Amino acid sequence: PTTFEEGEISIKLFANGGFSELNPSKRASAELSADIFLESGIADLTRDKLSVLMYSSGTDFAIKVGTFSRSIEAFSAFDNIDVPLKLINLSFTKPNFKETACRTVIERIKQLIKNRTQDLEKTFELSYMAINTSSCAALRSLTLADLECFDCKVSEKFFEEAFSNPRDFTCVIVGDFAED
Repeated sequence: PTTFEEGEISIKLFANGGFSELNPSKRASAELSADIFLESGIADLTRDKLSVLMYSSGTDFAIKVGTFSRSIEAFSAFDNIDVPLKLINLSFTKPNFKETACRTVIERIKQLIKNRTQDLEKTFELSYMAINTSSCAALRSLTLADLECFDCKVSEKFFEEAFSNPRDFTCVIVGDFAED
């Protein structure tokens, strides 16, 4: 039994291997690759068309590159299961990477970093992590200096390698399934 509403389904794919596997100078390129992928759109779906598709089908879709892992998550009504499955498939088979998406994501992250000092909770979190992880480079938040090393081509290459083979991923599907 799950706490899912009748007809809801959640799909999660996850694999080992995140941005910490790369040289620290390539960290920002790898860490931001999933954001750039989504900003670029998927296959023939622009970012706006992707948003409309997700909204109209009641689908949530996220792709992430973490410190030590990669993941794809989708949530939808069972009646619309074709939408998350299509998006997952296209993530592996037809990724887009646009230079304009790289610039958009970098500018958004720069603003977040600049505003970080005015967020007391974020400042506390960063201090807490630094103390408790001995300032481990892979576990700290991105800095403006990290962004100076960003390279869109490195980001694209990392994403294509990280999300090229679905066999690397473990897939978990959860929902309110009727037992037959």
